[in-house]
Amino acid sequence: MIFRYLQKLANGRSLLALFALSLLFNLVLFPLSAKMAGEQPGSSLDVHFFYTPEQARENISQHSEASRQIAIVTHLTLDTIYPLLYAFLFGALILFLLRPLAAEHSAAQKLVYLPFAILIADFIENAGIVAMFSLYPAWYPGLARATGIFTTLKWLLVLVTLVTIAGLIVLRRVKRRAKT
Repeated sequence: MIFRYLQKLANGRSLLALFALSLLFNLVLFPLSAKMAGEQPGSSLDVHFFYTPEQARENISQHSEASRQIAIVTHLTLDTIYPLLYAFLFGALILFLLRPLAAEHSAAQKLVYLPFAILIADFIENAGIVAMFSLYPAWYPGLARATGIFTTLKWLLVLVTLVTIAGLIVLRRVKRRAKT
């Protein structure tokens, strides 16, 4: 089912629309939410590659009750929609790049599911962040550690996905040059 939907999105117009929506989140919605929560840009736990339970606690303790509520709402709304958006953007882009390189039902086409692994890690990370913000000032180092592991996993999967996309771009160019 996801694959069929990605097939519909794997065209220039849809990819541009998904990219524009991604820019809206990154340049407008997330900065606005951070400003409302009184956060400095880049201070949210989920933009760090790694953090310890102590660093997570320090980060959360910097928030007032009102800003913790804003962070919770943001993670339950914007940061739930955004992973869906980028999973479909990256999945459709991978499929778009694969079309001239791999047969329609080849094993390579399974690469389109890689961004959905990011989505799962991101959702688990968000659940942990929401739990930490909701439970504060009570503190559960195991929860913070597990959440941090999923944050790191998310970023490692993002890196693998971006390297995959870059590799596919290079392969397409090589194939195109070989034809000329």
